[in-house]
Amino acid sequence: MDASGKRQQENGMIDDQTITTRLTLIITTHEREKFCSRLLRYYAGLPLRILVADSSRMAVNYGNALSPLGSYLHTPEIDYATKMTRCLEQVKTPYVVICADDDFITMAGLEAAVRRLDAIPETAAVQGRCLSFIRDLDRISCIQSYAYARDWTIDAPTPHERQAQVMKLYMHAYYAVHRTPVLKRAMAEVQSGFEHPELREFHITLSAAAAGEIHTLPLLFSVRQALPLSSGAQAGTSYANLLQMRRDGAEPVVFNRFLDCWIRNLVGDAGLSQDAARAAALSAVDRYVEGLPVLRHLLSEPEHHHVDMDELLAGQHPEISWTAADLDLLRPIAQLIREHRDCDDAMPILEDPATLAGAERIFLYGSGEAGLWLLDYLSRRNIIVSGFLDSWQEGMIAGLPRLRYDHYRAQRRPGDLVVVASMHYGPILASLQGVVTAVNAYPLYLARHYFKSMDEGTSMPSSL
Repeated sequence: MDASGKRQQENGMIDDQTITTRLTLIITTHEREKFCSRLLRYYAGLPLRILVADSSRMAVNYGNALSPLGSYLHTPEIDYATKMTRCLEQVKTPYVVICADDDFITMAGLEAAVRRLDAIPETAAVQGRCLSFIRDLDRISCIQSYAYARDWTIDAPTPHERQAQVMKLYMHAYYAVHRTPVLKRAMAEVQSGFEHPELREFHITLSAAAAGEIHTLPLLFSVRQALPLSSGAQAGTSYANLLQMRRDGAEPVVFNRFLDCWIRNLVGDAGLSQDAARAAALSAVDRYVEGLPVLRHLLSEPEHHHVDMDELLAGQHPEISWTAADLDLLRPIAQLIREHRDCDDAMPILEDPATLAGAERIFLYGSGEAGLWLLDYLSRRNIIVSGFLDSWQEGMIAGLPRLRYDHYRAQRRPGDLVVVASMHYGPILASLQGVVTAVNAYPLYLARHYFKSMDEGTSMPSSL
């Protein structure tokens, strides 16, 4: 059935069941009462069944902020997968969605996802378009995540073909609305086999693809605050990613456990032989690795550049294809963001270059437009930079050595300071946490150069 046929079927199957009986929203939080309170304020008065899963050391009483349909589960001192497995055991609705405390998932997005899942039984997970935001020194700036995947459907005919499809130009479905039994099983497998922040995300997405189709609706589904200390990074964990596991042989034990679970499920659920399942899993991983350069290119497209949120809401960026309905969904979220200025980054932001004095060596993480601008900015202030760091590339650039981060880690010194100058500052800062002293200079770049260039009418940089 084609996409238009599916939508006709969906529209014809809307019934009088409310979202209350169909969906549970799990808010995950850890030592961030202010963030969770902000999110509960957003959902106040809505007919939504909410479960707050809090792993903070001390329980928090949210009082009237938690609606009569809401509940609170305090799970201190246990790992994330165990916490989520316990939460999912309490879910009785057919659908469930995980919402981090620094996210907002729109009610319109949730309702549309429930309608799609009700209407099309072969669909396993549904999400929509995502907008991420950060604060620079002067304003709130935002960027569309996964702009290339708008109205995107994973719909190949077999489980392993859908898994290969989702890995080709990867967009995770971790925060999609899932069929509850599928997510319960997948999270339990993570808990018992290979708790790892990135592989957990992959496994949830791959499990959804194996169970059925994954749909991305063309509407504003979620708004996410880009924070370096989100998710597993809050514990100061630094871990190898899937690329490093496959390419470099990093963390072989956890990688093999991840593969073993994947292969076992393909054998049991898809009927593949052991050899065929292993070949399919490794082929899908290789498709992901091969697609990373394409993803990097796509991320340089105009819809992947930061814009001022107030300007976006005022309709000043017609080149970015948000509808009037999307912007109406964004307005109350933007208001909460403005009112809750205490919900912000825990990592230091570089405002005064003089604070870099005293570092034995300074490395700039990011060798694109922002990194090169920052090199010039610091050089004009007589601040010496020792080199660049990059997640993927090595070699000389701008007369300085560029080291791949995993190679730099082996030679880092206690007096080093890493200054992050990349639009991907969140995961970068998370990987640096507990490894080397770091400061975030990307907001400085946005405020002092990027938005200034836009205001002066100069051309948009080809890459951030």
